[in-house]
Amino acid sequence: MMDSFGYVKEMMIREGCEEATFSKVFEDLRGFVILDTLGNSSKIIKELKKFNINLEILETRNVGCEGVKNVIQEAIEKNKKIQLNC
Repeated sequence: MMDSFGYVKEMMIREGCEEATFSKVFEDLRGFVILDTLGNSSKIIKELKKFNINLEILETRNVGCEGVKNVIQEAIEKNKKIQLNC
């Protein structure tokens, strides 16, 4: 995931966008939930901070490879409940 952030940021800058424009892509998000599948969440957090997106890390979950599907399904269900309560 961090590689794709870097790629998009570099592409936008090459196309003439300012660095602040990259941050605006994320302005509607509350923050990030790190799904740590490989036990390297501290590395992921350091990489994420390099992008200066100014969003907080809401939560870090050590899910391992086996738990990824369950965590994503849980997030989908939680989002559905939030949308229904609007």
